[in-house]
Amino acid sequence: MLDFYCPEAKLCVELDGDIHADRTDKDQARDEALDSQGITVMRVHSQHAWHNLDQAVEEILATCIELTGRDPFPAPD
Repeated sequence: MLDFYCPEAKLCVELDGDIHADRTDKDQARDEALDSQGITVMRVHSQHAWHNLDQAVEEILATCIELTGRDPFPAPD
């Protein structure tokens, strides 16, 4: 199961806690399997999201824009 997925951008956002430090091989194999399906995996440490939510959201949005070539929230004209 994916933590968050945006089908338009084919972006999977995984919130990783400290437990992931002990399972890098599993995470890498999973990332490779998703990549083989054209899905980009973005890993965000849960502490970063918890303490810097606005920044984490901006990073995710920037990645979505990069992958789709468009801003889902364009500024009004």
